[in-house]
Parts: sequence; structure tokens; C-alpha cells
Amino acid sequence: MRDDEHDEPSVDAVQSLPLGSRVNVSHLRRENELLRLVESSGGIVNIQTKKFFEGHMRLLKSLTESGEPTSAPVGTRIDKRTAIASLNSLERKGRLKQLKTSIMSHIGVNRPACIVYLPDIEQNKLDSFLADLARGSQFAVPHIGSFVKINEPVEYGATDSSSTVRSMLPLQLLQMERPAGDRKERWSKNISRANQLFSYDDATIREVFLAERTTVGQLYGFIVGKALRCRELHLATLKMFETGNSSPHVVSVEKRIVNLSFFCHDITLGLYCSVVSSLSHDEELTNFLGTERGRNTLIRDLPSTIHSFLQIGRSRSRSRFLDILDVLRSLNVVTPLQPSDSPMPFITCSPNGEHPTTFEQLTQDEHSTEGPVVAPVYWHFPESAPAHIWAASDTHPPFWKYVTITYEDGLTYWKDLHEACTNSPSDVDIQLHQTPAPTANISIARSLRRTVSWKANYFFTWHQIQYLKQFVELSSATTPLHAADEQAQHDQIQKLCWVTSAPREAVEGYLSNVRDNLLKGRRKSKSQQTFEGRRRNQETKALLAKKAEEARKHREQEWEILLQQNYSDALTDGAAVRIERIRNRFLQAGSIKDFKWEKEIQTALREADLASTKMPKLAKRGAPNIPQIPSAPAGAQSNSVAPSENSIQTLIDVQGPPIQEKPKRKRKKGEYNAGMIINSVNPFFICLYCPKRRRLRGTKKISSST
Repeated sequence: MRDDEHDEPSVDAVQSLPLGSRVNVSHLRRENELLRLVESSGGIVNIQTKKFFEGHMRLLKSLTESGEPTSAPVGTRIDKRTAIASLNSLERKGRLKQLKTSIMSHIGVNRPACIVYLPDIEQNKLDSFLADLARGSQFAVPHIGSFVKINEPVEYGATDSSSTVRSMLPLQLLQMERPAGDRKERWSKNISRANQLFSYDDATIREVFLAERTTVGQLYGFIVGKALRCRELHLATLKMFETGNSSPHVVSVEKRIVNLSFFCHDITLGLYCSVVSSLSHDEELTNFLGTERGRNTLIRDLPSTIHSFLQIGRSRSRSRFLDILDVLRSLNVVTPLQPSDSPMPFITCSPNGEHPTTFEQLTQDEHSTEGPVVAPVYWHFPESAPAHIWAASDTHPPFWKYVTITYEDGLTYWKDLHEACTNSPSDVDIQLHQTPAPTANISIARSLRRTVSWKANYFFTWHQIQYLKQFVELSSATTPLHAADEQAQHDQIQKLCWVTSAPREAVEGYLSNVRDNLLKGRRKSKSQQTFEGRRRNQETKALLAKKAEEARKHREQEWEILLQQNYSDALTDGAAVRIERIRNRFLQAGSIKDFKWEKEIQTALREADLASTKMPKLAKRGAPNIPQIPSAPAGAQSNSVAPSENSIQTLIDVQGPPIQEKPKRKRKKGEYNAGMIINSVNPFFICLYCPKRRRLRGTKKISSST
């Protein structure tokens, strides 16, 4: 909805409309402008020409300079469809007539023509206009004498390539040149077509990048995150109220009420471009925004070319501001108003121009920023508002606290709101607050909860990322930021910034993140390899241990079979000790012929039988020096001694206290001392020991007389 839609239409225009129909003042003004344009052209004109539309632009400018209301801002070019609709409306009202015909051009092609003329135009004047129009479309053939003969050779074609006007190459052309094999794949993320794009020169690549709205919008400062756009407009309006503003669209600074037209006329160019994205690239706008003075220029003071290029005041820009105000209304930081004649209005302010002084609050059911319902024109920015925890629910967010909203407090409010939309505050018990939740659209609530709505970083498009990846060496993880030559590094970064149309901080940050990710991936891969090596070693050890256990069990089974073949009766204590030693060596020996072990088993059994037969005889003789050897207690045996056999220490202990040594005397030449050591293997023999030569001299069998 435009500003001039609130002006009062003329009485004649209103009477010409059907009863109960809505009055669109912009349409009426446009019809009057076209009618005035036809009258100024002599009452008859062909609208299928460029002159007709340029004449309408000049008429808008002259009307604005004279202070008269217009249907559109200065510099607006009316489109053909809108012009035809307005002319058809004038024809239905009987204020104009139209004649559609065709004209033969000089190349033999019929061109359509639409003649618009006043009802009082005579027929002969109309016929004369058509005849002149037909003659004007034919080129007169020049006389042969008017030609000039040139005897010198002439080279055709431009030699300077820089003088050639190169049109912008859109991304869709690459898809048509060499389509991908997968027809279902989206063209915007096709590697092969991206490589085709990167084969062009830098200027062409830059123009293709600027064909994407995200790129061209951020070039002029557009904020991609929706929540941050709302924050920017809200804080800028609060600052305007505190600093004061003499704009005619500010209803009351004290009550903080503005007209919607304020955002289309009295904000700076930098703020406008940050909340309303541009649809295309313009070099004049780029240079204008490149200066501090240009960014701080108010919209109403912009040059007409930039004003027309940004479509300021058109329905698209106004709808963007209404979308932001609708989000702020859901947050309860703005309130839509309507003029009121009630004796007890919602807000009363001081008179200011033609604005009303009393207002009533509009509810969600009474207004809408979309659809056929007229959007609110007046908006109130309250000084306090409730805050809700949107992270808890997108349909019924619980109440958190009341906040004061000034410019300084607004900074804190938006910081707390960011936390309440992404994470539930830890110092709040949601169960304690059961106040009614705000009435918000579900799409607005989800947008507030979305993390990307609060992201303030630069957004690289897919094509920009693919282009920057070309300058990263994956093998060495080097980027243009790590070039040896500082000048080369600076030039390379400048080139990347110019081609991608991205700020230097964003390009450097992306390259640094790519390098960090590569190094982190290498460390992770190395750690993963180390972990895999340890895991494989553990698996190998477990497998070897399992195989060893299986081999041991198999060897034990072989031993049981071998022992059963040679001796099937129960073993005595002495035989068990000897057989256990052979068994241990058998298990450790591996694969050795069984006849060797059979021989050892038989030998051990014979020795055990011999020992068992000698022991009773020794007991009958009553050997006093060899007491009865008790059996070793349970749990005191060693690895190589069976539980039924006594250890050496037990044999020594049962011998009693040591014999008192006699006083040493001087040994004569050729005399030897001998000692007696009990043979632990066969206790029936003693060993004669020579202390001088430190060796055994022989053995002697123990007898009853010894």
C-alpha cells in the first residue's frame, strides 16, 4: 500500500465508481496522468513507442516539482501492462478511445500499434495520423550519387577488445551449454558447470556471482539473518526517538509514534540497504555506498537514478518493512494503531501537521500485513514490553520478565532475546510463569528459534565457496594467506575479494577456517590410524592367546591319551611328582615324537617303584638320623613340586639343630676335611665334599652303623 492511497479522491472520480467498491487513489492519479499526457500530445498518440513512457516519467517529475500529488515517485517507469490496464479503464469510462492496428516496417515485418485518442478527435485527423505513422516507419532509399567510394582497404571489426560491451553471463547459460548427466540434479550445485564458469575471465565470473541475490544483497550491506534485520530497524528507530527527528512522517517523538512512510523516506541509505535487499547490481550505487557520506544520506535526498533503481516506495520495499514490523509486533515491542474518535482513546498525542492526535490499538484479527486487508499505517513503539522464552515453545512460549525498552536497554533486550530464542535461560523456572503467551504466526516463531536468523557472519553462496576452494592446496593445507611474499599475498586476497564481491574479513576468515579444518582432519586421521593400530594389535594378541589356549588344550588331551596308554592305574605320591614334571615339559615341548615321552614316563614310574620299595626297608633298620618326613601342607607346594612331595627346606628343617663346629686346628699337609651333605634326590646316599678343591669327592651309602 502506498502513501497516497490515504488521500481523498475527487468527487467525480468517486461518483464514477460502482457503489461499495474500494477507492484506489493511485489508480485514479495514474489515469489522470495518462489522460493529461494524451492531451499534451495533441489528443492522439501511439503508446507502442518509447517516447510515450519517457513522456510519463517527465510528467511525474514536473508534477512533483510543482507540488502536485503523483501516482509514483520521481524516476518510476510505468510498465506496459499497467499502462494498458489504466487506458482500458479510461476507455470504459468514456474518457478515451483506442484503435489497435499494425504497421509495415521497412524490413517487411508487421509491427503492432495502439492508437489512443480523445473522443472529440475527428475522423480525418485520425486518418492523417495513421498515414503519417505508416510513412514514418519506411526508410527513404538514398540516391546512388549520395554514396562515397573509398579506394583504401577497410578492416571490419573492432581491434580493441576493451571497447566491446560484454553482457553479463548468467549461470543458467552454463546449464544449457553442457548439461549434467543427472537430469534431476539442480543446476546451481553442479561441479562441472561451476568449472565451466571458472574458465572465464575474472570480470565475467564476478558478474555471474552478482547475479545471485544473496551476493548482490550483501554487497550493499544486506543482513541475511531475519532476527538481526528486525533488531537493526528497531534499534535505529529507538535512536531516532531519543535524538529527535523533524521528519513530517514522525507523528510524535514523545509518544514514539511513526507513520509507515517514515521508513520509505527518512531513514539512511545504509539502513535501507541492510533491511531491503537489492535485486541487481549497479555501479553507481556501489560507488555511492562506498563513502561514509553516501551511506548516511537520507532516502528522500538520493539521486533520482539510485532512487528508481532501488524501487524505493514501491510495494516490494513497503512489504519488507511491514514484515519486519509484524515480527516486532509478535515480540510486543511495537503496536499497530488506527485513528480513533473515541472519548477515551488508547493514545493521545500533540497535534502534528495533518496526522491524527488520538489512536486506538489494532489487534491481530483487525489487521494484516498481507492479503487484501489494508495494512496499518501508524505504529507505536512502547517503552516497556514483556519478554517470553521462545526456545521452550513456538506456539505458547512462557513469560520471562518485563523489560524497559530505550536505546541503551534495547541492546540488552536483544541480547537476552537471542538467548531466550535459542537456549532456555538457566535462571528461569518455566513452571512459575503461566501468563498468556503472545499471539504470533507460527512461521515467525520458527524463524526466531532458527539459529541462522541470528547469524551475523557473511553468507558465502555455493559458487563462491567452489571458487575459493581452487586457491587452497589440500596436500600442504596452504592458502593465499600463507604466501611467502607479502605483496603477492595482498594482491591475491584483493583479487579474491573483488571476484567474489565479499569483504576482506570474510574471505580471510573462510580461508583460515579451511586451513584449520584440514589440519584438524589430519590430526584426527593420524589419531584414528594410531587407534586402529592399537586395536589391531589387541585383536592380534587376543587371537594368538586364543590359539595358544586351544593348542594347550589339545596338547593336554594328547598327554592324557599318552599317559593312559602307558599307565592306567592311579598314581602314587612319588609317581605323581615325577609324572607332573614330565607333563610340564611335554606341554612346553610342542610336537616331539611320542616314543620319547613314553620312555620318560616308564623311567619315572620305575624310579617311583624303586623308591617305594626302599623306604620300608630303611624304616625297619631304624635309621635314627632320618626322621619321618611329614607331608607338606596344602598350598605350600611350588610349581615344579607336587603337593605330596616334601620340599628341600622341609628336609633341612626336620634334621634338627645344626651340629656344633669343633675348634679349628691347623691342617697338616695332605690332610683333607670332608663334609656330609644329604642327597635331596636320593636320601639314602651322602656326598663327601672337599672344601679345598670345592668339589664332591664321592658318595657313600647310608648304613645303620654310619
